[in-house]
Amino acid sequence: MKVILLVTVALTMAFSANSQIIFQDDFEGATFSSNWVANSGIPNGVVEIAYGIGVNDTRGVRIGKTASSGGFVTNSLDLHLDLSAQTQVALTFEIQDRNDQTHADDGLYFSNNGGASFSKVFSFQPTDWCNSTYGEFPPFDVDALAAASGLSLTSQFVIRFQQHGDNTLPSNDGFYIDDVKVYVPNLVYAVLPFCDDFEVPSLGSVWTRSFADLTNTLATVPTRPSNIVEITGDIGVNGSRAVRMGKECSDGPATNALDLHLDLLGLGQVTMTFKIQDRNDETQADDALYFSDNGGVSFKKVFSFDFTNTSNVYTDYTIDIDNLATANNLTLSSTFIVRFQQHGNNTLPSNDGIYLDMVCVTGLTGTIENQLDKRIGIYPNPTKDVLFIDYFGNFKPNSCRYQICNSFGELLISGEIKSTSEQVDTSTFPGGVYFIEIRSEEGLISRQFINM
Repeated sequence: MKVILLVTVALTMAFSANSQIIFQDDFEGATFSSNWVANSGIPNGVVEIAYGIGVNDTRGVRIGKTASSGGFVTNSLDLHLDLSAQTQVALTFEIQDRNDQTHADDGLYFSNNGGASFSKVFSFQPTDWCNSTYGEFPPFDVDALAAASGLSLTSQFVIRFQQHGDNTLPSNDGFYIDDVKVYVPNLVYAVLPFCDDFEVPSLGSVWTRSFADLTNTLATVPTRPSNIVEITGDIGVNGSRAVRMGKECSDGPATNALDLHLDLLGLGQVTMTFKIQDRNDETQADDALYFSDNGGVSFKKVFSFDFTNTSNVYTDYTIDIDNLATANNLTLSSTFIVRFQQHGNNTLPSNDGIYLDMVCVTGLTGTIENQLDKRIGIYPNPTKDVLFIDYFGNFKPNSCRYQICNSFGELLISGEIKSTSEQVDTSTFPGGVYFIEIRSEEGLISRQFINM
């Protein structure tokens, strides 16, 4: 008897589609929502929503002073959240420095007791930032920042944005803040083969824009709001979309990191190809590829880029991942990360940085794969409504599993192969290229198929 496996397709591409949104606010309402508590310093402190100061001249929050009298004042804006059932929480926001000077009290603070006490978890250094320019840090890992301060995620969790100064808005002191998001990202470790030409406007769930603290060696302030890691149109091969990595403005040296998450367990002969266009980027020690085999707990530098001797056109790179991993005492694990890193101090699009496009990773499982390959039949290809999986040989129930991913490496469905002949309903799949991976005691195989 053949079992029909109904497939629910849930393509996960952009932030809003592949993340669990806990809270977000673009401040387009005239007043703060009930999650916020504004604490303006006295005298002359101000924490309020104002029109024309947000991203693209929308509403945003201004934090500072309205008059210079009274000396130094500390202002804060508190976001109250129930995070008691959450893990892997991320925080992003847009911030603009209004000629604010760096003070010890400028930063992010966390409380897990409703604001009875706070711990500083991240320091703002606005003296080292461009003035009057909105920017965004990579996603903050709320869990990790809280744990480092001995805090847990509770039902009375507070995220505090704090500013300290003695001069006046709009030009001489303070911050503007906009587009605050708290969410749980849907991180996926891609199975092979994997390819991404970045034609979707936002990074998929196998990619993470990251802080480069573990791999930066050159910049005292490695990550500033002016750092850029994003997909942009008209910069890719043949004028398509691609990733740009660099800086928005010249506020000093900074390091950008983009992490590709891969499931390489049991694989060999793993090769990665990609194209990079140098945008007058000077060669620095931190311009490199880094590998991690433990989900980003630690990294090792495995390949250095020489951008000084490349022209400003797309250049092809081919990287032997397993040989580089072996040479650096790393294993091909299920939580393998390839970090693309760029360092510079000038601005895109002409004076510094890189464009990245057409990233592909392929691999094999060697002789073990050949044994399983003889026992699995997957057809037809192309298919339209049904994909058949036939298992030949001594079949053991519950010993063989499959999963199907789209061309971005995003997992769509997984399950057990319960009999020697299974059917997967593909009638709800959009037309395109898909990958099916099958694992058993005899190894792993990965096949590509087209759904019409």
